Amino acid sequence: HAEEVICHIDCLQSMRDRINGLPEVLMCCIQSTFANFVSRILTAKRLSEESLDQYFCEYQTLLQAWIEAFSLIENERADDAATKWTGCVLEVFSFEISKALPSAAVDAISDDRLNN
Repeated sequence: HAEEVICHIDCLQSMRDRINGLPEVLMCCIQSTFANFVSRILTAKRLSEESLDQYFCEYQTLLQAWIEAFSLIENERADDAATKWTGCVLEVFSFEISKALPSAAVDAISDDRLNN
């Protein structure tokens, strides 16, 4: 009964709204961490079997955390989780590709100048 009364106190509405928005904030943080994770892998000097195992464990942790945060969001279907995670991965890879293209173009121009 006390919980019901607390849920209907108007002055707590903004706090309830912020609390209800926490899963989305958490998912954004996880997505940002995932983007940094991908960047670290792409800029690694050397990938050993041991480092690949560590990366795999980190990926599993990030994915599991993201799924848990997704499951806290009301009105979201579990079937949508895979689609939304795939969208996150595609965004990160697209961003990394957009960073790499100008660098590749500069490298190609530099190589042409050195060869001539």
